[in-house]
Amino acid sequence: MRFAPRYLSLIVRVSTCLALATTGLCALAEADPPRLTIEQAVQSALQNNPSLRAARFETQAACAEADKDKPVIRPRIAAEAQMLLQGPAVTFPRGAEDALVLPEQYAQIKLMLDQPIYRAGLGDAWRRYRAMIDAAECRQRIRTNDVIRDVRHAYVQCLVARAMLEVAREAKSVAADHLALVKRMVESGLSAPRDTLSAEADLAEADEGLLRASEGVALAVGDLTRLIGGETSVTADLLAAPDPLPAAPTTEEAVAHAQARRPELIALRKAIEAAEAGHALARLQSSPAFSIRAAAVHQTPTAFTSQRWAGLGLHMEWPLADAGKTALDVRLAAARLDQLRAQLDEAESGILLEVRDALSRCETALARTTVCAQRLAAARAALEISRMRYEQRAATLLELASSRLAVTKADAAWQQAKLDQVMAWADIRHATAADIAPGTGEP
Repeated sequence: MRFAPRYLSLIVRVSTCLALATTGLCALAEADPPRLTIEQAVQSALQNNPSLRAARFETQAACAEADKDKPVIRPRIAAEAQMLLQGPAVTFPRGAEDALVLPEQYAQIKLMLDQPIYRAGLGDAWRRYRAMIDAAECRQRIRTNDVIRDVRHAYVQCLVARAMLEVAREAKSVAADHLALVKRMVESGLSAPRDTLSAEADLAEADEGLLRASEGVALAVGDLTRLIGGETSVTADLLAAPDPLPAAPTTEEAVAHAQARRPELIALRKAIEAAEAGHALARLQSSPAFSIRAAAVHQTPTAFTSQRWAGLGLHMEWPLADAGKTALDVRLAAARLDQLRAQLDEAESGILLEVRDALSRCETALARTTVCAQRLAAARAALEISRMRYEQRAATLLELASSRLAVTKADAAWQQAKLDQVMAWADIRHATAADIAPGTGEP
C-alpha cells in the first residue's frame, strides 16, 4: 500500500509528538515528589485538625450563650388562650331578662406586649456582653496557637527520628566494616578468634538499634499525621529540612510581644472586664425598671365584661427589699473579680517564665550545635587512629569498639542539637503568639 508524501509527513510528525510526550511523562514520573515543609504541615493542620474544628464550634456555642444576655431592649410578646367549663351559671337581674355574669362555657384569647424602656446599668451590660464575646473568641486563638506549636514539635520529632535512623544505619555500616577488619586480622593471625565473636555481637547490637530507630520514625510520623489530619499522607523521607532560623528576639521584645498577643492573657483581661461590669450590675439590680405594657383580649362576653378589650399602660418594678440577695450577689461578683485578677497575675508570671525558658534553650541549642560538631570531628579522627592502631596490634578490640561507640553518640548528639534549635524556635513563636493575629483565630 502506498501513501502520499503529505500523509507520510503527517505520520512522522504525530510519531515525533507522541515520543516527546512519552519522554516528558517519564521524566515527570521519575522526578522527586514534592517535599512537605514545616509551614505546609502547619497550614494543613489549620484546615483539617479535629481539635481546631471542635474549638470553632465551642466558640460558636459560647457566643450563642452570650447572646442570651445581650442587652437589647426587645419587646416580649405573648399569646394566651383558654377555655373553661364551669357551673352553675350565675345571672344578675337586669330589666326583663337576667344578665349572665358567670357563663357555663367561657373562652378567652389574650395578646400581651411588654416593652422595656429603661433599665439601670445598660452601659455596663453592653460592656459585659462585648467582653464575653471577646473572651469566647480567645479560646479558638488559644487552641490555634497550641496546634501550631504541636505540629512544629511533631515535625521536628520526625526529623530527629529520621536523623537517628541515619545514625543507626551508619553505626551498622561501621560495625560491619569493623567485623570485616577483625576477620581479616584473625585470618592473618594478628588477632584471636574470640575477637570475631565480639565484633559479631557489636553488629547484632547495631541491627537492634536500627530496628528501634525505624520504630521511632513510624511513631513520629504517626503523631504528625494525627495532628495534620485530613487525607495528607506523610512519610519521613518527604519531609524537608527546616529553613535557616531567623535571629531570636531579645528578652525585652519577646516579653512585650507575649504580654500584648498571648490569647490566654487577652482572655483573662476580657474576663476581668466582664466581671467588673457584672459587679457594677449586681449593685444596680435593686434599681427601678420601667416598661410599657399593652394587652388585647377577645373573650366570651358577660354582663360586666365586653367581648373585645384593649389596654395600654406604664409599668414600674422596684424591688425595695430582696432578703439580702443584692448584697450576696455583690459579694460573689467581687470574689469572682479578685479570683480572675489573681489568675491573670499567675498567667503573666508563667508566660514570662515560658518566654525566658524558650530563649535560653535556643541559645543553649546553638552553643551545643557548635560543641557537638567539634566533638563529632574529634570522635571520627579518634576512630581512624584506633583502627590504624588495631591493625598494627597496638590497640585492643575494646578500644576500637569504644571509639566506634563514641562516634555514634557524637553524631546523634550533633543531630539532636541542630533540631533542638528548631524546637526552641517553635516554642519562642508559641510563647510570643507570633503566629496569631490579635483579632482573629487564624494566623
